[in-house]
Amino acid sequence: MTAAVAAAPQAKGSTLRSTLRYVEAEHGPAAAAGVLDRLAADDRRRVESAAPTEEVPVELLRALWTAVETSIGRRDPGWPEKSGAYSIQSMGVEL
Repeated sequence: MTAAVAAAPQAKGSTLRSTLRYVEAEHGPAAAAGVLDRLAADDRRRVESAAPTEEVPVELLRALWTAVETSIGRRDPGWPEKSGAYSIQSMGVEL
């Protein structure tokens, strides 16, 4: 019997991209740049270069979400839900 190998949780690059697009659309380019500035250099490069269908480690998504929360969480406490809705709406426009 072979042991099952547990795959590390993954997210899609589209989630990274839509999160940043939400921040930019609702809070401006400076806010989006501020989010990116809070990331480690390697994480920032990975976020900026992620293709929509690329699978990325969920830890990268968590790092982005933490940066967003730190940047806009106080003034936009509902950002996770609004970002998700923005993503769904944007996807509909792209289709």
